[in-house]
Amino acid sequence: MRYLVPLEENAGLASRLSSHFRRAPYFAVVEIRGGEASYEIKPNPAAGADPGAGPCGVLDILASFGADAIVARRVGIRAARRLREAGVEVYEAPPGTLGDVIAGLKSGSLRRADLEAWSSRPCGQGSVEGTAFYPPPPWPPPPPMPYPPHVGPAMPTSVGRPPERLKIAFSTNGRAGLDDTIAGRFARCPTFTVVEVEGGRVLNVEVHDNPFTTYPHGAGFAVAQFLANMGVNAVVAPRFGPNAWQALASLGISVHVVPAGTRVREALRSVVG
Repeated sequence: MRYLVPLEENAGLASRLSSHFRRAPYFAVVEIRGGEASYEIKPNPAAGADPGAGPCGVLDILASFGADAIVARRVGIRAARRLREAGVEVYEAPPGTLGDVIAGLKSGSLRRADLEAWSSRPCGQGSVEGTAFYPPPPWPPPPPMPYPPHVGPAMPTSVGRPPERLKIAFSTNGRAGLDDTIAGRFARCPTFTVVEVEGGRVLNVEVHDNPFTTYPHGAGFAVAQFLANMGVNAVVAPRFGPNAWQALASLGISVHVVPAGTRVREALRSVVG
């Protein structure tokens, strides 16, 4: 898991946390793996940018730094709404330094932020950060295996009005088909259960192993293209990372959110009725 932390300075573990997100001078990318933590600090390329420039926002900041979640003192109202809609995890930063954040991440003591409350604050109560900017290209390492071949984007699909025929991919834990359960994550789930439906009737059920479970970074992009290549036009999972969210939207694949542990056949009803 990679966490993005806004900082006031580049002073290693002693770096003070920033009270702002978009305007923070620096960001730390903290990775927790096997109980061990590593981090790197990079300048925020948007710190001095025109607040009204560009069509992108907080999800693009996450994608540009290759992060999955945020640890911050606060985020703006609009940013909180976007993060809540995308299912991105946000944790409240403790007062202090980057070292305090890393200690909290390792111990699991950081509290999950209430994005619903943050996104519904009345005007004048909290920041309105989250204004758009054009992020720089991300800095991912070379992928361990090639991405699937690119195909052109499908026509956009409305979440509320599915087409007569759907090919739906469910992020699942095993190979039990309609009796399987929804996995906790999208891009790194063990399998995808793909169900073809027409007129409310199930035509076919297939289970595919997820070849990107061990990708170090960029699994969301790769999985979205993998599913698009299979002709999938809707996906179901409990949450989606910013990379996956953007890639799915660009490919015209509709997104549906259900709780982890839901049976596939029950999740299917939430999509097709």
